[in-house]
Amino acid sequence: MLSRKFPESDQGFTLFEVLISLLIAVMFVLTALQLMALATYAKVRAKEQAEATFWIQEDLENIKLEAKTYSTLSADAAAGATSISVNNPSDFNSGDTIILAGDSTYYTVSNISSNTLTLSSGLAKGHSATNPAENLVTSTQKCSASSISTGWANSLREKIEPSYSGPSHSIKALSSSSKNYYVQKTMTVKNQTPFNILEIQYQVIDEGTTVNSTHNPDTQGVAHGSDPDDRLILRLYTEVIPDAAVQCSL
Repeated sequence: MLSRKFPESDQGFTLFEVLISLLIAVMFVLTALQLMALATYAKVRAKEQAEATFWIQEDLENIKLEAKTYSTLSADAAAGATSISVNNPSDFNSGDTIILAGDSTYYTVSNISSNTLTLSSGLAKGHSATNPAENLVTSTQKCSASSISTGWANSLREKIEPSYSGPSHSIKALSSSSKNYYVQKTMTVKNQTPFNILEIQYQVIDEGTTVNSTHNPDTQGVAHGSDPDDRLILRLYTEVIPDAAVQCSL
């Protein structure tokens, strides 16, 4: 009996071709899954960074408010008055020379009682305690501070956190997650005369679910023994100058 021989192209796929096709399909699926995982990670990371930025901005707004209102009048002062009330009497000493915003006259502090500074001469003009253009009170001694402890930046730092002795730490949690985030704020006076620049650095670190309020990754490491840089969500550096210090150069 005669047998019919089919052309080679009609004989179907070889086992090798099938294996190659399967391999390509598997690689495609794995790549797609990896891209999906990366997209999910990026979405979660973006949410973490957005919330960390909100925490930092919220704290910075409070610091900016302190920098703006620090060393100001606590009550209106009329023209001719020989005493003024201030919010920060501890930053002044008897014998200091002071200047008030919007007033070109220099005044000498002759006595300090509670939050009241007695002046050696009457005010040349009235000053409103609620008007930023009039309420700043600056000691010229601080304008020419020769050490960190006597500069405006250190005074602001002590106002923000009395008896500051090192980085402050707090624990935050995402509203939609059980994970904890360690927030560190470090405030350093810039080592540059007249010491009126306060350097602030924030770090937000993913601490997982086991962190507690006494945990300090600087000395104890982060949760699960990971490198802090691997769990770093956000790091931000900024500088703040009290408004009273800015008046020194006016």
